[in-house]
Amino acid sequence: MARIRDAQKTEQIYQATLELVLKQGLSGLKMADVAAQAGLATGTVYIYFKDKDELINHLYAHLKAKSDSAFTGEPEEDESVKKSLRKIWKQYFTFRLAHLHESAFLEQYHRSPFQKERKKKGAGSEYHPFQSVIRIGQEEKKLIKAETGIVFALLTGPLHELIRLHISGNVKITPALMDDTFDRIWESIKR
Repeated sequence: MARIRDAQKTEQIYQATLELVLKQGLSGLKMADVAAQAGLATGTVYIYFKDKDELINHLYAHLKAKSDSAFTGEPEEDESVKKSLRKIWKQYFTFRLAHLHESAFLEQYHRSPFQKERKKKGAGSEYHPFQSVIRIGQEEKKLIKAETGIVFALLTGPLHELIRLHISGNVKITPALMDDTFDRIWESIKR
């Protein structure tokens, strides 16, 4: 008979994994260390996840779903593409600032072999919150003609760099800075 999994233990394992990955990276992660960090027996961690790869991929999916749920993607009926993108962009920025450790994990994952493997298996889109608005903007000839991933990179690259500068203490994020940054990005993606 399969054991019932406790949601609280899953969260403990996720938090322990997140803390360890931020300290030592994805490649240095060991299941025994996750168990110790979570205050659980190593065998318990293996009840929840068969191996390190499954744990990392499940944590990624969990954090990605949490991140994506913070955004509203469809523009309102009378809303311009620029206004819609600004709204989603600010939601994305605010969420990333409020969840720095989770954001750092997601960034590491995106640059890791785990992401490459995920893409090989045809996993879902990584740009979901922005896709529909980008497509609408391109159909209305308001945005540059480029792959969605390229437009997404132009939208979020400066955002990620600002967050890094904020973490290092070199920049203070303010609403005015966010608005100014988006306006400059808009100039680079509008038609």
